[in-house]
Amino acid sequence: MLLAALLAMPSLCVCLSWGLTDELIPSTPFQIGLQETPQEGLPETEKPKKKRKLPRLKSSAKDKVTKALGTMGRAKKDEVAAESAEVVREVGRAASLECIRMFSRIEAAKRLPLLIGLLDDVIPDEDLDLVWDKSKKKASDSARLYLLRRWANSTRKDAAVFLLKQLENKSDKERFEVARGLAYRAEKKAIPELHAQFITRWTKEADFLRDELKDLPREALGASITPYLSSTIYADLIAGLRLYSLAGRPQDASLLLTGLRDNRSQVRLAAINACRMTIANTKPLTRPSMTQLVEEGESWKAKIRP
Repeated sequence: MLLAALLAMPSLCVCLSWGLTDELIPSTPFQIGLQETPQEGLPETEKPKKKRKLPRLKSSAKDKVTKALGTMGRAKKDEVAAESAEVVREVGRAASLECIRMFSRIEAAKRLPLLIGLLDDVIPDEDLDLVWDKSKKKASDSARLYLLRRWANSTRKDAAVFLLKQLENKSDKERFEVARGLAYRAEKKAIPELHAQFITRWTKEADFLRDELKDLPREALGASITPYLSSTIYADLIAGLRLYSLAGRPQDASLLLTGLRDNRSQVRLAAINACRMTIANTKPLTRPSMTQLVEEGESWKAKIRP
């Protein structure tokens, strides 16, 4: 009778169940409820993100795009080529891969500016990774260069990560676009590549290099250039001085004194232009007379404190 009375008490029944094994006493509804109720404050399980894809180019639209791109390459009149470009532009993002595929043909027809303007419209920055992944192995050299330049100029948050992976590309022109994009993002790893490019390309492409790198963040990159300014190797020194003119810091100007004192006219000219562009913010000298070279060199030596 005592046992029956005890078992009739609900709270005591629960207490007794805690001391028994699961084989003897099955889970009660109360216990199941505890197991199924999620803990407060835990984040809900995130749904897997849907994989991004380029819009599918249906067969009818593909025929229209292919025909229009062919006309762009064959048309004798620029007006006809421009009208064909508008046909492709109306198709939009789905036409991007076909445009990349036809890149070399349009380039051979000397209508690359028209195609680039078209691609700038049909490939938004958010599609750059998709287009690159789909076309990088089959794209022509010029098409790859276009896409890398788009990456370099883009505002994508992952651009620096992408560009760093491309810094070892075999093509000099590709590496330049990559290094340029990294340099404008204040990435110091771009400096060795830019320095190497200055060694090989400056003689024929000085104006191009100056134009492409005219607004680099000097404060972020300047310290990475200073080791080149004390180099005893002619090519390294002069390329370093030329790079300093575009990315050096005014506070490091004392390092230019070695170049200003150098007897070699090209080294002295590079040092003078580094002073002009970095300190005075004036245009560089191109073909100065020997008298002008000596006089301006002496002037800058007097202005710069060791």
